[in-house]
Amino acid sequence: MTKVVVTIELDNVEYDKAYGPGSEFWEKYNLDREYKSLEGQALRHNIVEILSEGFYDWDKHGWLTLTIDGKAVRKCCGTVEGDSHRSYCETIAGPEATA
Repeated sequence: MTKVVVTIELDNVEYDKAYGPGSEFWEKYNLDREYKSLEGQALRHNIVEILSEGFYDWDKHGWLTLTIDGKAVRKCCGTVEGDSHRSYCETIAGPEATA
């Protein structure tokens, strides 16, 4: 088993300045879109997507285990413990299943 610990630091303030509303990039490419800064559950989802795709063979065989901020990433739908399951997740039941 190989264990690798990775720390990712993202400066969302600078990113938003460069690509968010009011930036030259935004004016050129995104005039009619709603802007949401990448943070919280959306950020964790993107990290899981990127790492799962990058280590696809390990992930598809169940050989990839991820944690984000000390919380396990669920095998059922790739969400972090404490976050909402994906709407398509087959393991959810009760009120969350109808949310």
